[in-house]
Amino acid sequence: MHRIGYLAIGSNLGDRAATLQQAVDSLAAVKAITIEAASHIVETPAWGYESANSYLNAVLRFSTTRVDADLDGIIEQSETELGRDRSGSAETYRDRVIDIDLIWLEGWEGEGSQLTVPHPQAHLRSFVLMPLEELAADFQLEAGSIAQCIDALPDEDYDALSWRRDLLLKLPGTA
Repeated sequence: MHRIGYLAIGSNLGDRAATLQQAVDSLAAVKAITIEAASHIVETPAWGYESANSYLNAVLRFSTTRVDADLDGIIEQSETELGRDRSGSAETYRDRVIDIDLIWLEGWEGEGSQLTVPHPQAHLRSFVLMPLEELAADFQLEAGSIAQCIDALPDEDYDALSWRRDLLLKLPGTA
């Protein structure tokens, strides 16, 4: 059974745009995953901590036959291949070469392995909500519709986001 899901990808170290593209390519190389669409890229300040490095972020719509631990392992492997440093506390926000978060997966809710689906903080993050709205405007999170969640964002989060329409992610098989 193929399930539809959404991944948020972000980077604030190194060549951020190239790293996001490498994340798309790495995930697409997995036979059980098909990347169906990518949002435009947005740029935001770091969220949850202070950093001089801003993030580039995007959301991917994908389909997969995998669930739970399989998907968690695939995400973690892609992050590791791209240089993610997992030393230190998992609860600590810090600069990252790559961050890949599962936002939602069709037919799956709850906790498993290290994932909680739907992502428990997706409704608080402009860099997830705005690109997600581009791919799935009618999508519902537990906190409400995408539009309701965007309306509830603090003005400074909304105002700090900028669309980087000069940067595009290429899907596998496209020119």
